[in-house]
Parts: sequence; C-alpha cells; structure tokens
Amino acid sequence: MPSTITPRRATIALVGVVLAGSSLFLVGRLSWGDWKASSLVDVGRNYTTGAPLPAGLIVRQNIGFDGQFFYRLSLKPFTTTRAEFGLRFDQPARRQQRILYPFMVWILTAGGRAHAVPFALIAINLVAFGVVGWAGVALARKSGRSPPAGLLLAATPGLLIALGFDTGEVIAIALALVTLLLLRDGRFGWATSGSMLAALARETTLVIPIGVLVAVLWRRRQNRAYELGGRAVPLFTSLAPIIVYLGWQTLLWVRWGKPAFTSTDGSDLGLPFATLGRAVRLWSSRGQLVDHAFFLLAVVAVVALGIASLRQTAAPLHEKAAFLVAIGLASLYQWTVLAHYATFLRALSEVYILALLIVFGDHRRNVLPLGLVWIEVWGYLAVKARVIG
Repeated sequence: MPSTITPRRATIALVGVVLAGSSLFLVGRLSWGDWKASSLVDVGRNYTTGAPLPAGLIVRQNIGFDGQFFYRLSLKPFTTTRAEFGLRFDQPARRQQRILYPFMVWILTAGGRAHAVPFALIAINLVAFGVVGWAGVALARKSGRSPPAGLLLAATPGLLIALGFDTGEVIAIALALVTLLLLRDGRFGWATSGSMLAALARETTLVIPIGVLVAVLWRRRQNRAYELGGRAVPLFTSLAPIIVYLGWQTLLWVRWGKPAFTSTDGSDLGLPFATLGRAVRLWSSRGQLVDHAFFLLAVVAVVALGIASLRQTAAPLHEKAAFLVAIGLASLYQWTVLAHYATFLRALSEVYILALLIVFGDHRRNVLPLGLVWIEVWGYLAVKARVIG
C-alpha cells in the first residue's frame, strides 16, 4: 500500500517533535524554578541596584546568566540608562547590540509590561524553535536528505540553553536558517531582510552575508555571476546586512561611549586558540572538565565532518564560504567565551548549523549516527542545564 504521508504532514509531524522536545525541557527548567516564569531570566544579585524590582521577579543567584539582560531590555529596549527597574547592565552597548529578541518581547507585551515579559520571553523562543524545526526540515529536503535529518539542525545545543535561559540565539538561528532557505530559492529580497534581522538578533550570524559576499566576488573574479535559484545574486544581498550592523554598532558606540564588541574582561576575540588551555584549566579547577570537554568535542566532531565533506558537498558556494568564516570566528573565541559550556555552545551555533548543511550535501555521509549521538547530547544537556547559574 503506498504511503499516505504527504510532505506537508511529515513537516508538521517533525515540527511537532521539535516543539514537544523543547517543551519538555522547558517543563524541567520551570520545575527547577518553582514554576515561576521569571526564574528562567536568572537574575543575579550583583546586577541589582537595591531599588524596587519588577513585581514577581525572582533573584536566586549572585551572578545569574545572560537572560537577565534580555529581560531588562524587554522592559525598555532603547534605553539610554545603565541602571533602571532595580537592574543594571554590566556592559550596556554589548548587551543592547542584540536588540531584536527583547524588542519583539516589548511589542508583544504592549510596551514591556513587567508581569507579561517573562511569559513572552518563553513564548517567542518556543515559537522560534518551531521555525527552526520547519526550516531544518526544508533545508534537509533541498539537500537531498530525508526530512527527519532536519531535526539535527533543531538539535543545535546552544538553542536548548537559549530556550531555557531566555537568551536570543533561538530567534537568531531561526532567522539564519530561513535566510539560507530563501537564498537557495533565489528569493533575495526576503533573504536580505531575514539576514538584516538576524544580525540585530545576534551579530555572529553575519558569517552568512559575508559568505554570500565572498561567493559573489569569487564568481565575478571568474567573470561569471553567482546564481542561486536560477537568478544572479545581487551584491546588496550581502552588503545590506553588513551596513545595517555597522550603523547599529556606530549608534551604540556614540550612545554608550564604548564599542559593543569589547568586554570588561578584555575582548572575547583574540589570537586563535590562545586561551583554550586557560579554559581547560578553569574547567578542571571547577570539577567540570568531563562535562565541558564532552559538549565541546560533540560540536567539534560535527565541524570536523563538515571540513571533511567540503570537497564533495553539493552545498552552495556561499554556504561553504560562510562555514569557513564561521570556523575562523570560532577559533578566535577567548576564555571568556570558553569558560562555561552554556556560553560556548551558544557561541558555536552558527558553525554547527553550517557544518551540518555541508555534511547534508555530501551524500557519502550517513547522518543517522549523528542523530543517535545527538540524542545523548540533548539528554545530557537537559540534565546539566537545570542547575546552571
């Protein structure tokens, strides 16, 4: 009897799997936080001012996690004040550069109503997780893979952390995947818009328009047009997101008097692999060497498969270029990023998804073993992530 499962039904079913898995993780996080939505924000006492806090906001840690800054921006996205609502920024320009997620929350809550913000942070990320699942399935199909292979894109480990701690990577990667899908279809206007929004959600997604720029210029050097979906890729598709990013960065620099790409501990970027040894020693001193090494090596293994598939993959040139740019960026991360898996897994999200797309395009590779390994990664991360902070 022929199968009655249509592509549309298969996509709906797989998106349902993604939403079910991410919802189960949320249930675990909420149970850890006494079923309080604001517990996912993970506010640290060190970033409170002593002034009254928004009603219902839970403060349980000394340092907390990055979600507290997204929460603060959700109350007033375009603030020019370092301390407000009983909360303060550590690095205002650096936090405000990823404005899209809190701006969406601010809109959804009719101007940042404090009682609704924790729920909106969760809801938007959960919907974005569904978009990641849908785009992942579509990209798997376009790569000649079976639809379930797209679940590997939804299994990006940094997204699970972002979902459980109210940070912006889910929105950013959802937009990045949609942009990659639109590019393959030759829908350049929409792809440009998606890429610009992604850059405002997470600046590291710029590896994609940079990859497009490299591909366009490479083909021009060969006196050819770079084509996708049967159409020549216009230069503005790569330049517009970069220009938007530079304009936003300039505004933040003028507003706060400090570049957004710097940090109080020194730059998060530096010489390649310069502080990996320091990070490993830090993991060891905390008794977390096995945990951190496990998560880092899991992502490195996927990246290594991507590198091994570069010559054989049918992935478009701009994706290969973006992947190489993302590898270069990842090599520059310093100990401030590598200090905890909750940070470096989020930082490695772009290189992970691009590596998978390269592997998808290499039909010598069986991706089923990756799926089996990633079930273990997600399970282990779900257990560990309940106690971060």
